[in-house]
Amino acid sequence: MGENENTTQQGECEDTQMDQIIKNDFPSIMTLLHSTRPKFGRDGNMFCFLIGDTLMEGIAGFGKTPWLAAADLFRNFFTEEAENNAVEKN
Repeated sequence: MGENENTTQQGECEDTQMDQIIKNDFPSIMTLLHSTRPKFGRDGNMFCFLIGDTLMEGIAGFGKTPWLAAADLFRNFFTEEAENNAVEKN
């Protein structure tokens, strides 16, 4: 399999994962967006949600559509929270 085929399959797998997050966690995603009021915009050909002032200090989500960006933010928010909690406990 060529490198382009691997990249395509990985991208399709990530899209499927994001679709599952949107389908299963829609109310939670909406609650996160409502409670955190992230900044929304475009970065090149991707949509972006950002909680915080900068990408370096905040938590962001990117996607081909606003919903995919929201799902990515949701996933990253809880990944960042879990990592921060683990660091604080050590």
